Amino acid sequence: GRKMEALRLENQELRERLRFLVDNQERAKACVSEYIYENNREKDALLFRIKELKEMTAKLRLEIRSYQKREDDGVGLEMDENGEIKAGTVEKLVENLYITNEKTNTSSAGTVEFAQAFLYTYRSFASPKEVLQLLEQGVAALGTTLPPEQRSTGRAKIVNFLRKWIDIAFHDFEEGGLIQDLDHLISTLGKQDDKLAGILRNAMNSKVKGGRGIVKSPSRPIVFNAPAPKPIPPKTLTSVLDINPKELARQMTLWQYDLVHAIEIKEFLGLAWMKSDSKARSPHLYAMMNNFNEVSRWVSTSIVRETNLTKRINLVSHWLSVVETLNELNNFHAIFQIIAGLGNSSIYRLRKTFAVI
Repeated sequence: GRKMEALRLENQELRERLRFLVDNQERAKACVSEYIYENNREKDALLFRIKELKEMTAKLRLEIRSYQKREDDGVGLEMDENGEIKAGTVEKLVENLYITNEKTNTSSAGTVEFAQAFLYTYRSFASPKEVLQLLEQGVAALGTTLPPEQRSTGRAKIVNFLRKWIDIAFHDFEEGGLIQDLDHLISTLGKQDDKLAGILRNAMNSKVKGGRGIVKSPSRPIVFNAPAPKPIPPKTLTSVLDINPKELARQMTLWQYDLVHAIEIKEFLGLAWMKSDSKARSPHLYAMMNNFNEVSRWVSTSIVRETNLTKRINLVSHWLSVVETLNELNNFHAIFQIIAGLGNSSIYRLRKTFAVI
């Protein structure tokens, strides 16, 4: 009996050892699997990092070559990866409006697109007086220091740029007291080319009335392909319903055209209309926004003031008819004004009214 008990205990001890070895084997397998997984992750991360470093190295090499070339050329310009002008000193940007030398021969320098982009954005880094002075220096240089083959082309580009400037932003010369400076530049140009100077003087004179006041009408006449429609005046005027929807849409469009036409380019720069001094920096944009709010309130007020359900339904239908005509006139600004008015919470809750419509 003692031998059997000893064998049983020994067998039990062997089983416990076997179980311990099996558990250790499973833990070892788990550790090996975890090690392999972590090793693969680190390997993938390392390969990805190596790829990133290679790309960064290649990019840095390109930038170094680009900066070295600009430093060697001394052109004061910064190019993007496509070789287009990205930034530069004011002097070099103005120079590239009218001249392209071998070192700055990009697809954007001296083009109409570059001149237009410069004209729309220059106020964020230069004043009109500074640009005009640099252009006058350019005119003088065209007459003396530059090669003959660049003179006529350069003059033509300067004239085209100034014509565009005079046409769309003559207020720069008026507000900055630069009309005499512009006249002096034209006189300097006239010593080199009377014909080109005459083109600029005609453009300036078209904006100046009697040599004093600025003509606020557009420089290019508005041409219609059909006669103006016959007006539809109201017989009485006690409510919006008294005005024909088509005539109301036409008058709104004419009114808002004047507001839009008065907006100047500089009012869009630097989110000027969102600044604390927006009334001074973007007066016409500010007037346009006020107009939007006024018309929207007019639409909603005209409806909520009407207590009679039938008349209120007629008012909503009337405004929707105005929207149809505005759509034909492509006046989407006024359409959204009316939609904003109809979307007002005080109008939106009128379930009985909209249930009929």
